[in-house]
Amino acid sequence: MPPEFSMQKWSSELLQHPGRVLGFFLLLAALAVPGLLRLGLDNSPEVFFVRDADALERYRQLEFDFGRDRAVRLVARGDGLWTAEGLAWLGQLEERAARLRGVIHGAGLFGHHGWRLDSWPPEGRLGAATFRQQVLDDPVDRRAGWVSGDGEVATVLVALYKLTPKQQRQALDELAALVAEPPPGVETFLAGLPVVERAIDGALLQMVKIFFPLLAVLAVLLLGAVFRSWRLALLPLALVMLCEMVIFGTMGWLGVPLDMVGIILAPLLFVVTLATAVHLQMRFLTERRAGLSAPDAARAMVHHKAWPVVWTGVTTAVGFGSLALAPVPAVQRLGWASLAAFLLMTVAALSFFPALLLRASGTDESIRKTVAAKSLPRRAWGAWVVRHRRQVGVCFALLALVALAGLPRLRMASGFLEYFRPEHPVRAQLEQLTERGMGVLAAELVLTRDDGARFDTPAGAQALAALAEELRAQESRGQEPLQESMVLEVLGAGDLVAGIGRYLQPTGDPETEADWEAALRKLRSVPEHERMLGYFVTADGQRARLTLWVPMAGYAALEPTLERARAAALRAFPGAEAEITGRYPMVLSARRALLYTLWTSFAVTLLWVALILRGSLHSIGLALRALLPNLWPVAVVLGAMGWLGIEVDATTVMIAAAVLGLAVDDTFHSLGSFRRHLAAAELRGPVTTAEAARRALDELARPHLVTSVVLTAGFGVCALSSFLPMARFGALMALAVLAALAADLWLVPALLAGASEEEAARLRSDRGV
Repeated sequence: MPPEFSMQKWSSELLQHPGRVLGFFLLLAALAVPGLLRLGLDNSPEVFFVRDADALERYRQLEFDFGRDRAVRLVARGDGLWTAEGLAWLGQLEERAARLRGVIHGAGLFGHHGWRLDSWPPEGRLGAATFRQQVLDDPVDRRAGWVSGDGEVATVLVALYKLTPKQQRQALDELAALVAEPPPGVETFLAGLPVVERAIDGALLQMVKIFFPLLAVLAVLLLGAVFRSWRLALLPLALVMLCEMVIFGTMGWLGVPLDMVGIILAPLLFVVTLATAVHLQMRFLTERRAGLSAPDAARAMVHHKAWPVVWTGVTTAVGFGSLALAPVPAVQRLGWASLAAFLLMTVAALSFFPALLLRASGTDESIRKTVAAKSLPRRAWGAWVVRHRRQVGVCFALLALVALAGLPRLRMASGFLEYFRPEHPVRAQLEQLTERGMGVLAAELVLTRDDGARFDTPAGAQALAALAEELRAQESRGQEPLQESMVLEVLGAGDLVAGIGRYLQPTGDPETEADWEAALRKLRSVPEHERMLGYFVTADGQRARLTLWVPMAGYAALEPTLERARAAALRAFPGAEAEITGRYPMVLSARRALLYTLWTSFAVTLLWVALILRGSLHSIGLALRALLPNLWPVAVVLGAMGWLGIEVDATTVMIAAAVLGLAVDDTFHSLGSFRRHLAAAELRGPVTTAEAARRALDELARPHLVTSVVLTAGFGVCALSSFLPMARFGALMALAVLAALAADLWLVPALLAGASEEEAARLRSDRGV
């Protein structure tokens, strides 16, 4: 049975008991409320790791052998830093930080130099000044990032356990409290990947607390101006709230947290559901104004709108559901949640919303006063479009070619810093540290040998120090300078041993094997240093790692450098294995999968839409005519991204599927109206395709315009966010809505008007459209 009639029968049975229908959905909403309270945030790097078994195993082995790869820097700077009071505070900070819950250890100048000093801080102003110069002369202090090369900044490096997102936020709050009251002349802040995660969490909470309420208020004002009735303005919002509560409440019950990708579902579900409700409500009001009772108007509304609503919901669900095929967990979660969300929206739009209209739309007198139910004749406009359909098609084709020329310019996002505006404190502080050559993020070069030799011997430590020096060198065997290729500093076990040796030898650096032996023995006698050695060499001496401090740049910039570092390691240790891993490289590797996800999700959505149109219209020609207007806004948005230099990131990766899923909404409504007018019986004979296209445009011009204004405003609110991925997504979706509106008002009627009589005959005989 065609979907229109089975849906009509189903909804008619439901509309006989509107109270029960409303009660069922309100019960679902009530059950979802506790789940909303349980909904959490998780923007940890792990949710963006690619599900690559080998890469995941390398990372897990890294953490098993060397400890957790989660670090925060407590940064201090200012003139008061190198005073007795400033150094005393810095030493206390290191000790107090190590005692906090969730902290494995803290490392800094106090732990590195305390073993050789008689007191801390060094006594008197002269003692502090002398100590400052000793620190600046110690390469290990710079390579570990405990001090900047100019001595203006000092840090304490704090390693964290693997914590839940909530526990990590609590740990960061406690660390922030430690640095909240520095001595005079000292400024402080926190830096590191966990700090970036917390900043992303804050941006998402801002969306929830500020932008979504603003979006709701804006939607009510716009709909109130359209319908001239606050009651009618609030009804679409009721459907939106129901869908949002049930979906996100269910996610809370299931323990599925929100992240910077999943939060996209909230505004998307909001605006798509709102547009669907407006289409339904305007049709309902039109039927009421024509004299039908509320039950009959609701049935007529479902009769006319069931097919567009069903296929719009299913298409959007499939489009976003295809993201579940992505290899990145955050994108997978969005795919599954979107699939459920838009299927729920489809069911609720054709059951809950008609029942709500029956109970709360108002009296016949109030309906007659609304302007939304009035017709909006555009005979001259529609006639002009139909008459100039060839010129319209040529114009759209030329604009599409210009847009498509921007596709080769599409690029992947570089690093996480670009997620924040330049003035954001997290971005500004990280950039300041990077400019001083202080690495906050690390890539780990891990070496494994099975030849019986050990890394924790004088010879092994010396070889590791030589490799680290080679990686720091301006040139590496004729290759491009590694330092210019994004490695800020390198630190390994050899550097730690050499650092101790400099204080034991009167000539400075250890030279002979005996010097290295003495330095290694002394290092193991200091508990703090022995613990640090375990951070770089395993207990059996067979595995070692070198930490490469890198800026927060993208994988495309870092990958060549990291590969050259790996090659240098293989040359230095023939027969050993060398691999690159670490939290930041794991996150960046996900970027390579994002472009693939973009085209995969778009291809799945496009194939689904094409199959629906082909099966419904029973004509390849008609299916192509219906498909082209939906590809037009996709071309505009992707082309705009290329021409404007907007990079593909974790949110814009689904933009193509989102635009296509959004564009088909109005197209399905247009096709339904076109078929009805084409099949209308008239005394003078069958209605021509040109006349049917004109009438469809006359009927739907106002609904298209109203829903587009609502959608543009909704996404425009998201574009105001300080979180740039959300702002870009909102701006691009607003552009897509305007492009789709242009296609609805010009391209769709022009293409439908050019359908052949054979295609028109098929539509007249097909009651399933």
